Amino acid sequence: MKVILQQDVKGQGKKGQLIEASEGYARNFLLPRKLAIPATADALNTMKLKEKARLAEEAANRAAAAARLAASSARRAFSFSFMVFSASAVAGMASLRGRRKFLA
Repeated sequence: MKVILQQDVKGQGKKGQLIEASEGYARNFLLPRKLAIPATADALNTMKLKEKARLAEEAANRAAAAARLAASSARRAFSFSFMVFSASAVAGMASLRGRRKFLA
């Protein structure tokens, strides 16, 4: 019998997971204790919608955090210092392309 877990169940799975449980285990243990619900078409659709909403919320939170970071970085002044030994030797640059950009 396929069921959707409503709580974490040791040895079976995590909340919101679709699992295959034996008829007796589901009927006598999981369902009476409200640890799971039968995996009907309606329940599966609800589970998918909840997962989609959770992913959308996480994406919105990440975007908001990135916007806050960008806004706080825009207000700060950054300064970089490098030691220049010659046109081909700049201490602190990671690549030759970076040196050319700095010297140009």
